[in-house]
Amino acid sequence: WLKYILRKFRNGKHADERVAGLNDIGFVWEVMDAKWTARYNELVAYKQKYGHCYVPHDYDKNIDLGRWVNNVRQQFRNGQLSDERVAMLKEIGFVLI
Repeated sequence: WLKYILRKFRNGKHADERVAGLNDIGFVWEVMDAKWTARYNELVAYKQKYGHCYVPHDYDKNIDLGRWVNNVRQQFRNGQLSDERVAMLKEIGFVLI
């Protein structure tokens, strides 16, 4: 049922009451965006704690954050990072090397 609703939603042929019901329970429509935002928020918290965004690749307190930072820089070098995300990262002082 969920695959059916998602397909209808993406094709613009969804029933508004079903979408509203899913929104009411906090349904995440774009999982990859939600994951990116969660890691970004972890980076913001890291900066607040340490005063910089240079998360080590093998950061033992949050290995996933360290790997995410590395992946973000790789995506930037490959031209795969949206302008919106680049702006968000630059706003917090993230260095896209």
